[in-house]
Amino acid sequence: MDFAKILHEGILGFAQSSWALIRDSFSAGSMTSEWWITVVGGQVVTRVDGSVVSTVDHPGMLNVVVIAMIPLLMMFVVLQVVLSVFRGSTAGMVRALVVSVVAVPAIYVVTGIIWVVLAAVDRLTMWILSIGANNGEADALGALLNLFGLAYDPATGDVLVDENYEQWAMAAEGGDPGKFIMPFLVALIIFLVCLVLLLMMMFRLVAVIVLTVFGPVAIFSLALEPARAVGSRWVSILIGLIVAKPVAAVIMKIGMIAASVGSSWVQLAAGIILILMAAAMPLALLSMVSFVTGGATDNIERQAVMGGQRVFNSSRSAAQGTTRVAGRAGRGIGRALSSRGGSSGPRGPVSPGGGGAARRAQAPPTRSPGLRSPGN
Repeated sequence: MDFAKILHEGILGFAQSSWALIRDSFSAGSMTSEWWITVVGGQVVTRVDGSVVSTVDHPGMLNVVVIAMIPLLMMFVVLQVVLSVFRGSTAGMVRALVVSVVAVPAIYVVTGIIWVVLAAVDRLTMWILSIGANNGEADALGALLNLFGLAYDPATGDVLVDENYEQWAMAAEGGDPGKFIMPFLVALIIFLVCLVLLLMMMFRLVAVIVLTVFGPVAIFSLALEPARAVGSRWVSILIGLIVAKPVAAVIMKIGMIAASVGSSWVQLAAGIILILMAAAMPLALLSMVSFVTGGATDNIERQAVMGGQRVFNSSRSAAQGTTRVAGRAGRGIGRALSSRGGSSGPRGPVSPGGGGAARRAQAPPTRSPGLRSPGN
């Protein structure tokens, strides 16, 4: 068994697979009608060798979640009405009424808008990738392979290894078999990095579908003032995931410029970093959206918490006020009963400290005559 030949063929296999992963990462991450059936429903047709094997009518998970979350909407509306009564807020009651009426139609309107936006973003991404390339997306992504010392041949569809690059010169035919290990590891690392890119683009697509399916929870939360932060957070996450794809395409285009700078190893490192940054965009933009909006969602969340505290304080003040009024009424009734009992009943004995009027009515004491002195 020729160990060097096995490693050489492994390098070519990793290079071909890396190109396939880069090429499919953006096309496979696009929203298609097949993916959208899982949201709104439709017929799922399974074909094998061109013939239809089975046809299944998918109900659409959005419809299922809407029906399942109707009790949640009712609970939010009831809580908002109760809180509005305690606070004396007419606006809160109007909001609960409006959301209860328009929430379900609004879900399907928002879902249609998401579909249109996703289609527009997918076209924008492909346009970004095809700028400055003769054969469109293939040439654009093929230029990124130059960072790794690889070349894509559109005529044959093969990926060639440029032995002028240092990492591949070690794997030249007829060289030392021990030197094949380093190029093999480099090809493996490139393959893993490209696999991460594909996985993250697929994660973005699936995450958008899941968020769209659970959109009713976010829209129903608008009925309850303390729960409004759920809707705002849902919107910010959805925007971050949608924008991540064109941003990743821009980063991939930067690789075409980086292919002309530095040595072979510098270009290899730059290519790995660029692909990892493109792959990290779905996660990075989740926090960047809040930064761009100036922390608007955090402010809404704080206002919702403060609103809940105000409702609690108002309820507690109302309970204390009711207790004070009841206490005053009880004391007033007690005083009335005691005064009525004193006027109709027999008079009791006068206390020693009282009876001043009786003392004033008595005659002043007379002075008894005493003995006179002889001089008087």
